[in-house]
Amino acid sequence: METNLINSMTIILAVRNVDDTKKSYGTLEVPDTAPICGIYRVNMAYVRCTLTGDTILKKHLLYIEKLLLDDGGEEYAVMSDDRPIEFWRKIPGFKENEE
Repeated sequence: METNLINSMTIILAVRNVDDTKKSYGTLEVPDTAPICGIYRVNMAYVRCTLTGDTILKKHLLYIEKLLLDDGGEEYAVMSDDRPIEFWRKIPGFKENEE
């Protein structure tokens, strides 16, 4: 799967299994300002800390890497980091592969 441009605002990347990069969980739509390789921070929601009462922003760090394909091509993909599919279903912009 190659990186596909939707418009000038977002791109779609495959979410690949870190141990078997041929396995894809689905795709993730990210802004075109996301790093082409490296750490991408996803802001999830504001939550209230039960200890301090402060409101904090819950976020997850995702990793975008450049992969070399068997056919000699290249692909930028989000690495799963062994996170279960239930985690990915909660990430905004994630679309699970159809079985």
